[in-house]
Amino acid sequence: MKNYNHNYTVADVTFTIILDIEKDPALLACKIFPELHDHCDATSLGCIEDMFEEIGVKRALPIFNDAQHEVTLWLIANSIECQPHFCSTDMNVESHSEGFKFKYGRYPMVDQEEAFCEEFWFDPIFLKIRELVRKRTGK
Repeated sequence: MKNYNHNYTVADVTFTIILDIEKDPALLACKIFPELHDHCDATSLGCIEDMFEEIGVKRALPIFNDAQHEVTLWLIANSIECQPHFCSTDMNVESHSEGFKFKYGRYPMVDQEEAFCEEFWFDPIFLKIRELVRKRTGK
């Protein structure tokens, strides 16, 4: 286990959780952090328990909440299938759709919400998912 010396960061905690998720195909199939609880005690993944013990609940909770958010975005990006015929535009649409669902709890109705959907292309959630998809797929 990495020695954090009381310097837990969202990025480090997120990284340790993702390392544990990558070891288990059932966990990789999850799309959001709460779904992990169907397969394991998600609060025991990575360095979460160590962090809570070492720095206390008051300091650890905001880090944990932000890490959950980042892990959920990573799970969403990881679940986007890259078909051989997909180009980067297709991957943009897939990422946009999943980002919209994450933010609003439903998929966009592009034909009815075209103006709003156009604005969503600059949303930080979409941009984060798109960056993660691009890293994984190269598209």
